[in-house]
Amino acid sequence: AEPIAGSGYSFNPDDGTLTVSSNDGTTAWRNHIDKTAVTNAVLESGVTSIGDSAFSGCKNLNEVTLPDDLTSIGKSAFYDCENIELTKLPSGLKSIGNSAFLDCAKLALTELPSGLKSIGTSAFWKCANIALAELPSGLESIESSTFLGCTNITLTKLPDGVKSIGSGAFKNCTNIALTELPDGVTSIGDAAFYGCSSIVLTELPSGLTSIENKVFYGCKNIELTELPDGVKSIGTSAFQDCTNLALKELPSDVTDIGYAAFRNCTNLAL
Repeated sequence: AEPIAGSGYSFNPDDGTLTVSSNDGTTAWRNHIDKTAVTNAVLESGVTSIGDSAFSGCKNLNEVTLPDDLTSIGKSAFYDCENIELTKLPSGLKSIGNSAFLDCAKLALTELPSGLKSIGTSAFWKCANIALAELPSGLESIESSTFLGCTNITLTKLPDGVKSIGSGAFKNCTNIALTELPDGVTSIGDAAFYGCSSIVLTELPSGLTSIENKVFYGCKNIELTELPDGVKSIGTSAFQDCTNLALKELPSDVTDIGYAAFRNCTNLAL
């Protein structure tokens, strides 16, 4: 079959290779080529940004070559690319968009670039094969559902500069083994650590003012003896099934305790 070429891209139908030579080319090819025909994508040097939804739904895409000068990956760029097996991302990468790698079950990253500054919501949701042991030091927030269901990440700490952790951010990450949270964290969303049975926290950041719904549900190894003084509300099922929770008292300003907040917390000494 004849190769197909357009502005910033060319495609060889015989071997399924899509070659992209410009930022615009990362998305321009989609109007002219069947996405399921692409099995190999080569982004050439000079491509610095991958557009939104650039390769989404390329279910047969297996090999991806990314250039060293890539700085950003757009929203849903590789969403539902269930066969890509990338093991690393370019070292100069600064941002990863919302849902960029959502549903990439074979994605096999073992680290993220050290200069990465932002990772969008749901970026690695359902990427059960990524095996991260640490996160880049420049991150200031972990967004909603970013690592939801990433059962192979083994973080023992979060970057010191993190201020907020979104809802469901680490939900069901059963192998993260955090022993503390950064001091500057002031908000943690609903179910952020739901089912994180390997985290072993002995205290929470002093700036927290609320403990949200289901935030530590099933975290059976957290051993808090007190909550930060500024906490005013504790959400529904916030500490449900936290069998090692050993609180001796609640902060004096707590005015609202949700349904089942401490259900099955058999070690409480309140």
